[in-house]
Amino acid sequence: MSISVREAQSITTRELQAPSTDRREEARHVATYRPCCVVHHERMSMGVVRNMSPSGACVESDLEMEVGDMVTYFWEEKTDIAAKVIWKDGNRFGLSHVKEITESKLNFPPRSVRVPCNAEANVWVNGECFRATIENLSLGGMRITGLPPLDRGLMMTICFCGLEIEAASARWSRQKTVGVRFSQSLTRTQIANLLLRPEFALTGVEFSA
Repeated sequence: MSISVREAQSITTRELQAPSTDRREEARHVATYRPCCVVHHERMSMGVVRNMSPSGACVESDLEMEVGDMVTYFWEEKTDIAAKVIWKDGNRFGLSHVKEITESKLNFPPRSVRVPCNAEANVWVNGECFRATIENLSLGGMRITGLPPLDRGLMMTICFCGLEIEAASARWSRQKTVGVRFSQSLTRTQIANLLLRPEFALTGVEFSA
């Protein structure tokens, strides 16, 4: 089959234009209802990543944000991403990343979002009370430091920030730090209320320049 020079030029032009300058047309990695934390004007709240690509994302959040605002969002420590709000629709926001992120960050871990914190806790183990510090918290567990070495599966009760977590168990123990699993997950409302406390005031969140 033969084509004319004009047709060839037209095809060449279309091929050059195919990688559209509209970044929203870029293939996005769908991540429906992946929880995250969103930081805006020194306030932090739970959010949901609806989709994501190296250059941007769509995030749901109850924070009051406007087009042009700078935000940071993350789902565990040291994964914070700086972005600019480029559109909004109710509580959905289109974000443009300040720097394109690597492919590895697009692969969400199977575990839930880890919120860094610095909250004091009373931990009851075998009838003995220990004063410890919570380093991070998720819907299903926490990392806590200041405890003696504990056997995997050992049960405990943890009291912090007005909450009492019963029947929690040790998942792992290294030196004075213990990974804890809850028998019943916290609700997103409980996490959202905890984020309003000073113990969760952006501890460990790094902001890009």
